[in-house]
Amino acid sequence: MRSKKLVYSLLAAAGLLAAVVGGLCLKYSPAGVMMSAVLAYDAVYVKLFENTPEEDALYTARAVSEKDLRLCREVSARYIRSTFPRVNCYREVVTAVADPAICREEEIMEYIGEEQCYITLAVSTGDAGLCERVTGGDSGMRDECYFDLAREKNDAGFCGKLSESLQREFCLESCAAKKEYDESPGPGPWPRK
Repeated sequence: MRSKKLVYSLLAAAGLLAAVVGGLCLKYSPAGVMMSAVLAYDAVYVKLFENTPEEDALYTARAVSEKDLRLCREVSARYIRSTFPRVNCYREVVTAVADPAICREEEIMEYIGEEQCYITLAVSTGDAGLCERVTGGDSGMRDECYFDLAREKNDAGFCGKLSESLQREFCLESCAAKKEYDESPGPGPWPRK
């Protein structure tokens, strides 16, 4: 698979290089030629060093099933299609492991951060005690933990732990709206869960 990628990438690089050289020879604007060169470099880089979304999904699934953080190293580390695939892999493994000790692992601290790890675990396990471990400089991250927990579990009781009254009010409104949405009959013959 890698050799096929390499051949394709070399052909793409040769074609893009020919387009850039052609642009220079035909005296196109230097800014346009530079932009073409940057886009060419980016396209070749992605083809050479990044996985396809399917490959990333396979690596992530394996990492989650084996509960092994090291397997996330094989997942693309670059921002692609509005996501960071490697970060998503680490978050999914954290959720699968469901042990707060994982938040102190070096790779988790590098890619997610200890506080975000606790937030992810709190939301996935429903353990509000994990929000207390979020000790960032201000209460914003701890509030984020309680807010996310309230929305995920649709439990307005967590809203009372938010530090600011406007946030508490918004949290209560969000929970009420989610509850109303969940209980609405919705379109079609099937009831909503």
